[in-house]
Amino acid sequence: MRDPMRMSKGEGNDLARCSVRVDPAGNGGGHCARNTPECYGASKAAIIHMTKYFSVHLAKYGIRVNCISPGGVFNHQGADFVENYSQRTPMSRMADEKELSGTAVFLASDGASYITGQNIAVDGGWTAW
Repeated sequence: MRDPMRMSKGEGNDLARCSVRVDPAGNGGGHCARNTPECYGASKAAIIHMTKYFSVHLAKYGIRVNCISPGGVFNHQGADFVENYSQRTPMSRMADEKELSGTAVFLASDGASYITGQNIAVDGGWTAW
């Protein structure tokens, strides 16, 4: 949480996290209980657009809003999935969850004080194709 005194002066950094997960088994209670690219893509696009919107409207308060779009993160998926994913990524592997933290630390730092409204892809080059 932000320190109220620092926040009133427009100082300090705060970090919120957001992620998209579509449950292919339909156990999440959502309206998109299929493993479909349109549901995932629409959700991800909405978060990116919301990031841009909030960055514009909150900048006057000294609040920066950015998002991180991770590529595939290894979480004990099956060998076939990992192999197929790795073949489609320039770095030929999935990410380790620890590899996302450096971007988050940077965005929360004073080194990113002039960065807002950005979507940072941490995806092993997936979006570079």
